[in-house]
Amino acid sequence: MTEIRLIHENKDQVKKISYTIGEAIIASGLSRAKIYQLLKSGNLLSRFVAGRRLILCVDLEKFITSASSDYASSVNGVGRAKRRA
Repeated sequence: MTEIRLIHENKDQVKKISYTIGEAIIASGLSRAKIYQLLKSGNLLSRFVAGRRLILCVDLEKFITSASSDYASSVNGVGRAKRRA
């Protein structure tokens, strides 16, 4: 009986492996329009499961971290075209 109670008490601590669109918006801080734009362009992947669109947590994290590294590269001048004098 104790095990059942512990599992029930910890149900909110189960690690999610996917987000709904609404959860992805909250988790990423991006707007709904931006999420859909990224999905349409193929820069963010999603899957339909049981009639629901789900975004895997790893895919969202991968997009955010790659976007961060792209930003860092542009700030540091990597990949920028040089200005002509």
